[in-house]
Amino acid sequence: MIMVTSIHPLWGATTPLICYSSDQEVGKATGFFFRDKGECYLVTNRHVLTNPDFSSQPDRIGIKLHRSENVFVSEDFEIPLTMPDGNHAWLEHPRLGANVDIVAIRINPASAPNTMLPFVDSAAIAPANIAIGPGDDVVVIGYPLGFFDEINNLPIARMGSVASAYGVKFRGEPHFLIDARLHSGSSGSPVFSKPSNSINYAVAQSPNIGDPVFEFGPLRSSFLGVFSATYHVASKDDDVDRAPNVDEPLGLGLVWYASLLQEIVEHRVL
Repeated sequence: MIMVTSIHPLWGATTPLICYSSDQEVGKATGFFFRDKGECYLVTNRHVLTNPDFSSQPDRIGIKLHRSENVFVSEDFEIPLTMPDGNHAWLEHPRLGANVDIVAIRINPASAPNTMLPFVDSAAIAPANIAIGPGDDVVVIGYPLGFFDEINNLPIARMGSVASAYGVKFRGEPHFLIDARLHSGSSGSPVFSKPSNSINYAVAQSPNIGDPVFEFGPLRSSFLGVFSATYHVASKDDDVDRAPNVDEPLGLGLVWYASLLQEIVEHRVL
């Protein structure tokens, strides 16, 4: 009997990301695959690759890709962070540069044969006229504290809700806020509108009786942005219910607008 498993494509678009400096692991985060006009990229936060808190700066990153013949099996790959000419390997925003905490590294899927990379396509970026209201559901896909299903190479989905006016630059910066419980390791996670529950996914026939069938279907969510950080507010001396000068977590996450990513890969401000 063939067991059929329909998996939403959002499960396959991300990868755990490990930062290395020489032989030392210096950090963990989330990356995801993005495609625009036929070009393919690995996307994460800029601070993941340049964090001053690292004991030493990373020189490469490790990712995991699903095998095409059996996507329950993954393969490890490494991507250098420095080009042969000495420049960094990632693209930054053409105007705002390091002030936008998103970077994209161009990748060539042909260099990883027999693997599959379900991309978030630029066509999935939320249109300017999308109706996103206060409290609307969002989904954050990533690897909180490095935790995920290592056996099947599948990430964790955390639910959240829109916490600031979507489409408005929060405090004058090109990001918005979500109300979500997020942890270290989620940096670089893509944020989507809640997927529809009424989608029929295509499945493939297993060549071996008893093998699970697994295929990523079409993406039916809007890509809203890239999670970067959580907000903390320092308590004041006159706060009677909290100790002074103690950071208070607000449970709010900062999400850079997805349109910034398209501007990064196209080297222009839209």
